[in-house]
Amino acid sequence: MTLTKSTLNNRFGYGIQPNMTNMSSVSNVLSDLAKPDFFQKQFNRPSFKQRLNLFNKLQKARKDEQQNKTGSMQSVKDIQKIIRTWVIKDVHAFISKAALSENGFKERLVAFWNDHFTVSGRNQELMLAHGAYIDEAIRPNIAGKFSDILKASATHPAMLLYLDQHNSIGPNSIAGKKQKRGLNENLAREILELHTLGVGGSYSQNDVRQFAELLTGLTIGKVGSQFNPRFSEPGKKTILGNSYGTNKPNLQPILDFLDDLSIHQETAHHIAKKLAIHFVSENPSKILVKAIRTAFIKSGGELMALYEAMLNHPDSAMPLGDKVKWPIQYVISSIRALNLSQGLSKASDKELIDIHSAMLKMGQDLFRPSGPDGWSEAASYWITPPNLAARIEWAGGLANEHGQGVDPRILIKQVLGDSASEQLIYAVGDTESKWEGVALLLISPEFNRH
Repeated sequence: MTLTKSTLNNRFGYGIQPNMTNMSSVSNVLSDLAKPDFFQKQFNRPSFKQRLNLFNKLQKARKDEQQNKTGSMQSVKDIQKIIRTWVIKDVHAFISKAALSENGFKERLVAFWNDHFTVSGRNQELMLAHGAYIDEAIRPNIAGKFSDILKASATHPAMLLYLDQHNSIGPNSIAGKKQKRGLNENLAREILELHTLGVGGSYSQNDVRQFAELLTGLTIGKVGSQFNPRFSEPGKKTILGNSYGTNKPNLQPILDFLDDLSIHQETAHHIAKKLAIHFVSENPSKILVKAIRTAFIKSGGELMALYEAMLNHPDSAMPLGDKVKWPIQYVISSIRALNLSQGLSKASDKELIDIHSAMLKMGQDLFRPSGPDGWSEAASYWITPPNLAARIEWAGGLANEHGQGVDPRILIKQVLGDSASEQLIYAVGDTESKWEGVALLLISPEFNRH
């Protein structure tokens, strides 16, 4: 079975954009992944260091406000306004890159790995950090080795903030004895349970504890992540049967364990299954998962080998419809279907807020999944009465505003290809007006699934 243009763009990308360049072949898609980021200059965002400096200014202004210093209240308001603007621009960049890209698979991978290594913006500081986390830890590493993206995410200050690693201190460390502060196991547990071996992996509570001790010293300094030996729990640690650590505390033993963890066979299976579930099916075949897992093990975790194994597997060319689009995927594919991507790249803050509000009604608060396990892959999670009503409302408004001059009979063939049913083709062509036909297409099961 051949992977058609429609299947390639709808299953592995953000949908087809009519009369524009779309993904055409697996080989071209893969070769494009390692190329420099086309959008880096157009959507240049502040670094984590710049964001940390801004947040520290806010903290200082708040202290000044508490002491009733002149002008401090206005300073707090001004800095908070800048933070809100930066966050809106982060959302703008994320959505626009996905909508504009000629390689939708690349942008889907950014979203996949951002979700796999979840950092949720549960507070203002984390929301401010998230854009830098994607640009610095996720996006540059989607075409490298799994060990690269694992280490980049695990040591990025946004992850340390999210899982409170910056507050984890070895009880017997120099600082621990003085401050009477203790160990935090959050990062160790999530790396083992969610990022690598998976739930039910062959690790024990003692492994979690020992890993948490190994991670002590990994914290946040004035410019970002740093290793502070005063926080490090002394002595060697035994994790999954191997010993890590030196008499002189430093970051290297942490990186060594992450390297070992990145090529563990259970990690290979966990990542293979997650990729298959996210892109192909809620219940992927064992042969698909095995093919991706084998590619992982043989290549030593080269991500390009995983993608190639998945894209070239016969299961990937099966008819569309087994997966429901997340709201972000649905919104972007709708924008692309109506050729609105260029307009989106120039959207005002209010227009971006409106788009985010629409996704929120559909059940997805972008950059704020409810827990460290990220967004659900289950269709039942996304297709509920209120979520579906929000999709219908979005489709109607978008079609009414931008679909008046669009022939839905042509559009359905362009964006869905052979995945459109005869019933839908007939229904779309039988509406009283063009925009109603476009709306019917956008709310159809075929368009909402991939």
